[in-house]
Amino acid sequence: MERSPTHHIRYLLGGIIGLPLLIAIAIPLYLSGSPSLSASSIPLTEVVTSTPNVLAITSGTPDIAEEPASTTTVPTEVTDEATSEPEPELTQRPALPQNEAVVGVVSALLENQSGVYGIIIEQPGMDPEFSQNEDIPFLAASLYKLVLLADVYEGIQNGVVSPDAELLLLPEYFPVEGEPADSYFDTESAPETVTVTEALFATGAYSSNVAALALLSLTDEISLEATAREIGMDHTYFYVDPRDLAEWPPTPGPDDDPEALAESVTFIESTADSGPLMITTPRDIATYFNELMSDGIVDADVSAQILEILTQQVVDDRFPCLLPGGTEMAHKTGNLDHVVHDTGIIWSPEGPMILVAMAQDPEDDGQATLVIQQLAVLAYTTLSDPYVIIETPPASICVAAEGTEEVPVTEEVIEEETSEEPAE
Repeated sequence: MERSPTHHIRYLLGGIIGLPLLIAIAIPLYLSGSPSLSASSIPLTEVVTSTPNVLAITSGTPDIAEEPASTTTVPTEVTDEATSEPEPELTQRPALPQNEAVVGVVSALLENQSGVYGIIIEQPGMDPEFSQNEDIPFLAASLYKLVLLADVYEGIQNGVVSPDAELLLLPEYFPVEGEPADSYFDTESAPETVTVTEALFATGAYSSNVAALALLSLTDEISLEATAREIGMDHTYFYVDPRDLAEWPPTPGPDDDPEALAESVTFIESTADSGPLMITTPRDIATYFNELMSDGIVDADVSAQILEILTQQVVDDRFPCLLPGGTEMAHKTGNLDHVVHDTGIIWSPEGPMILVAMAQDPEDDGQATLVIQQLAVLAYTTLSDPYVIIETPPASICVAAEGTEEVPVTEEVIEEETSEEPAE
């Protein structure tokens, strides 16, 4: 029987209406069942470098070796086992590419040196040009004063501390007979009080233990650790027995030497037998100076004030010694027996460079000082082409500022002022 035109129109309209519906249903079904169109469940590992060129070590003038800006590792073969089991969770940060020329120079410098060295050389906000033992724990020595400055300044910003407040300089703050003199206050002529502002300056620029103890009366280890965590210093601790820490001994990081870690742990534990300690890592200290350069220590105003104090550092027997006169830097030192540190920012003609140079358990602290002087030269010339490499001098050409030797904070002083566990 012949159908009327009305029937043809009805079928046509039905097809027009139904076709989009059919497509909407069919396409998701097709995609969900097609392995070639489904998203891969295998994660990709991507490592991005911040320096597209590295210097290659040669017998003559260094050549430029091209390095890709990013490298992606892709599995070359996928098996049923690989797709059926989840990827293991990474427990360590992946190692970053390093400047091979710097690696060669540091390796030569540290050859036959005793002790453990934690070293980071990096441009602010960039991946390291060089890092070694960055996650290994070190005794902080006077590097704890960096966090102390931030903590007290935060109290000033929050209105709980007045910069003009007077702090008592108690007799127990001062060294006893036979101990090195304080680097800022003379025992015989010291005032009875000091303002918070002056104590901050003396603590940062002179590494004064007397001033630091006066500032410690305003805070405690709980506040100090909270401030460290705000900065991003996740492995810095105050007044602890490291054996009580949940992550002790720590897991080696990607650039940590396991033998160096074992030596460091043994050294720290033996020191802890005499009382609680303050501990940090090279990476935490580098984090501090990165935050300082990006106005991240409390805020821009506080960062500027701390930076200004550290540019006036008078303990100058390490970083400045082999560098051109007048080189701008902001740094903080640390010393205990068999602990020698200098850390901070050095401005070269090519720009600022963060250097963390920490030595622990060297046989000769003077030799460790010479090594740190050399590392400052390397940091200063890292962005240069070619490098300026200076032979290690037979003796230091610098003399430490008189009376700037740092001494441990005594148990009696900490118990008197904070009623907390003693520092190193």
